[in-house]
Amino acid sequence: MLNPLDAEDHMRRFRDQYIIPSKATLKQQSWRNQAHLDTWSSIAVHGHFRDLEDSLLTQWQLLAEHASKQSAPIVGAKASEVAIMGSLTMNLHLLMASFYTPTPEKKKIIMEWKAFPVITMPLNHQIRGHGYKPDEAMPMQQSKGLVVGWDLAHAAGNVPLQLHDWNVDFAVWCTYKYMNAGPGSMQGAYVHERHGEVDYSEGEDKAKV
Repeated sequence: MLNPLDAEDHMRRFRDQYIIPSKATLKQQSWRNQAHLDTWSSIAVHGHFRDLEDSLLTQWQLLAEHASKQSAPIVGAKASEVAIMGSLTMNLHLLMASFYTPTPEKKKIIMEWKAFPVITMPLNHQIRGHGYKPDEAMPMQQSKGLVVGWDLAHAAGNVPLQLHDWNVDFAVWCTYKYMNAGPGSMQGAYVHERHGEVDYSEGEDKAKV
């Protein structure tokens, strides 16, 4: 009786747009969780750099690279420009520490009106850390030669983005909303490749920036 009703359902086409878990997929996830526990219980921190014998898991250090490759197309960037790490506020702190180098003549930050505290808090801290006052350094005005950083908390996974082609200097975003990663997930950060790259192919001690 239910099959004919399903066939007549005018919204049936939407079923193919969602991933509906089955017993098999749930069992696979359980297997993967156990595999991670086996790795940690047998070789502990070395699981970041070594393959565990008879395990199908990749080294944990490669997970960051995989995450960058999968996330880059969502924000229109190269994988080498993207890092999946930390939280939105922490990532903004890190990027501001790199990009915000104020001088007495050029210290102001332009930002949207009434932004969320997760954005205003790190900006205020960065400004105060350089000895300036936030109300003097964050006016709503236009200028030239500015570094452009974007908060994409409500954009990543929601609207088309082309950060690399748009020449955006840096950006941060969260994944728990429109990217469906859920609470506690790792967040995203982007830096355009023109700001340099780090080459660890010969080891960290010989890295070129």
